[in-house]
Amino acid sequence: MRRSRLLIAGLLVLGALAPAVALAASSPTVATGSVTNVTTGSAVLTGTVNPNGASTGYSFRYGTSSALGAQTASKQAGAGTKPAAATELLGGLSPGTTYSYQLVALSSTGSAVGKIRTFTTQGQAPPGAVTGTATSVGPTTATVNGTIETNGAATTWQVEYGTVSGVFTSQTPMQTVANSASPVPVAAALTGLSPLTEFYDRIVAYHGPNVIGAGAEGSFFTPPSKKLAPNLQTKTTPKRDTKAPFKFTTHASLTGNAGVPASLRCAGNATVNYYDGKILAAHALVPVLPNCTFSAHVSFRLTHGQGLVPITVKVHYVGNGYLAGATKVSHVKVGHN
Repeated sequence: MRRSRLLIAGLLVLGALAPAVALAASSPTVATGSVTNVTTGSAVLTGTVNPNGASTGYSFRYGTSSALGAQTASKQAGAGTKPAAATELLGGLSPGTTYSYQLVALSSTGSAVGKIRTFTTQGQAPPGAVTGTATSVGPTTATVNGTIETNGAATTWQVEYGTVSGVFTSQTPMQTVANSASPVPVAAALTGLSPLTEFYDRIVAYHGPNVIGAGAEGSFFTPPSKKLAPNLQTKTTPKRDTKAPFKFTTHASLTGNAGVPASLRCAGNATVNYYDGKILAAHALVPVLPNCTFSAHVSFRLTHGQGLVPITVKVHYVGNGYLAGATKVSHVKVGHN
């Protein structure tokens, strides 16, 4: 009798658990919907989210390519078991531009990703601008180069620049390029700059006052009005070599002037010459390395002279647009007493 009661109790427990198993939540499902209310700068994205019994949040991913890249803030779709409407108003869009978008959802039971769809905002596409390399950089002047993509309309453009990254306090006068099927090369001269200063610049293009395309930020560093002393330091080892062929290494460095970026300061070439009297015994042309040092390794024999012979080592740094040239002379010896 006791065994019968236990069996009946076990069956009742299993019967109570069965509905719970059947009602357990599963991952949400989503469907990316269409776009409504499309204007030159906004659109409403739609879709549906089925939470499938678990509290679920959703958002839209979007961007100007299938890589998307941006995402809206999460909203709640509830914990129901039927599809619920999902909507999001996107603002700050560019006119005449194709966007991709996708609905995604997440709950404690899993995630769901909808199909990627596209839409195009109304109006004329904004112009494109590419900021190129600055050329003819002098102590107070420079030329900023780049290209403009007119994208279907005549385009005005200018260069913005300043001494703080992202802060453009000065502008060149507006210029206009006619509509073109291919990118148009442009250039603008900057004047009144300060020597030994880093400037940041970009090209900005306009279709009217509000439709803007801006190139990436570039930068350049103006040289000094008078080239700086390179503070050339040299050392040749060994001080004496007794056996031919005679081998020496000259190490050199350019020190100081830390206010000039290393990429500009640590540049140029140097010559290292070894003289037996007025006769050139060895010669090397070497580049300055990115750490502002250079080295020359030479090997030579004497064509005349006996005993201990003095050798003059002459190092000449030719300079660059920021540092002046400089020469250092030292002496070593070869041979025997």
